Amino acid sequence: SIYKYKNDLLIIPCAYALDNAYVFPTLVAMTSLVENAGNKTFYSIYTLIDGNFTQENKEIIKSVEKKHPKHCEIIFISMGNKFRDEKTDKRIKTPSYYRLELPALLPNVSRIIWMDGDTAVFEDLTPLIKLDMKGNYFMGFLDSLPDAIDKFGIVNATVLCAGVLLIDLDALRENNMMEKFKKFMIEKKDEINQHDQTVINVVCQGKIAPLPPKYGIWCFEHKKYGKKHNDRQRPHLRYDEKEFLDAYFHPAILHYV
Repeated sequence: SIYKYKNDLLIIPCAYALDNAYVFPTLVAMTSLVENAGNKTFYSIYTLIDGNFTQENKEIIKSVEKKHPKHCEIIFISMGNKFRDEKTDKRIKTPSYYRLELPALLPNVSRIIWMDGDTAVFEDLTPLIKLDMKGNYFMGFLDSLPDAIDKFGIVNATVLCAGVLLIDLDALRENNMMEKFKKFMIEKKDEINQHDQTVINVVCQGKIAPLPPKYGIWCFEHKKYGKKHNDRQRPHLRYDEKEFLDAYFHPAILHYV
């Protein structure tokens, strides 16, 4: 089985990435995750940090484990200077790229839930980790720009928002996808417009699919904006309207884009 257990609790691997500037949002995100853990859930939280991350900030993040030792462990992975030369902007910093390294960083983990630090979790995520991925590498919430990768010559693409992802690490390793990510980032450096999200959407096209919308729905300030977002999608990918509205009112993971 791809699932592991610790004292009868299902271990759910999750990953976040941050630098010193994003400690408190991530702390809130992790706290919401753990406070909503089911009785039978244990979160292994892999925390990817850059080389300058301070000891003080490590202790702040570690406080989540101190408060909830029955339901989580925090495991730091220092990324040093990795991806330092990739394109960033005011909002998207280098740690955003760290998710591309997960297959190599976690060779013994089969699948993982990735969440950005601007998320909040309201439910136990056992149903999410156990979803049938149907052979896909990544599943996520559909992005608002379905034509974001048109220029790469992919017609009728599925375009995911990379903020909340269910990732099949086994499949990525088996198909040597990390090498393909690296090659793409070197060859198309100047064309990448949505950072690591572009890399995932282009290189894995055909092997990515939407999650149920309640996992990663954005913080639309009114349901009409959510509906507009859904209407923008490719007709064959659009969320069922009832399911989408249900996600709007009862998100399992809310992404504060």
